[in-house]
Amino acid sequence: MFMVVASTGLYQYWGSYQAWQASIEMQDDRVRYQSLFNRFVNQPFGLEQLNQAVQEELKLRPNSVQGWFVLGKIALVQGNMDASIDSFNRAYQLEPRDPDILSAYIQALYQREKQVTPQIRTLIDTLLVLQPNHESALNMLAQDAFEKGQYAQAIDNWEIILSHYDSNSEMAKALAAAIATARDRTQDKKN
Repeated sequence: MFMVVASTGLYQYWGSYQAWQASIEMQDDRVRYQSLFNRFVNQPFGLEQLNQAVQEELKLRPNSVQGWFVLGKIALVQGNMDASIDSFNRAYQLEPRDPDILSAYIQALYQREKQVTPQIRTLIDTLLVLQPNHESALNMLAQDAFEKGQYAQAIDNWEIILSHYDSNSEMAKALAAAIATARDRTQDKKN
């Protein structure tokens, strides 16, 4: 009886043996790349060595979500936006329901474009379906709305973020200041 209940529960959680196996492989990937990271991070020229090691791993395991994700982070730190975006996109294509991967991909695109493009907006909408209160997605939308003079939309998004912080925190104070500025601009627009 226990095996039937356990099997049913596991099936409901992962959906199938293949999904369960993919979950195990993803955990193995995380351990593998964390080990690579730990080996190279504190060495001189560690980032370049880590980059090379991850690329070698990806030659062996080209469908490694974590490998592409780590490679995207390395490229981002190195200032190589195109390589970062390509790597995050590869990770996203392999695991489209992972909010961390999607968020990193969106942020890299946003850093390059300096605005919310239609592509970025579509990706943000997808992220908000996965995590309705995703802070960085809401903040990008708020900043973009503010820059376009859509102050009510900016305020709405910042207020959602603000609701998750203690009112005495530094983040809450910064958000309250941004909201106050947007409200002032709304009043200026009316006059």
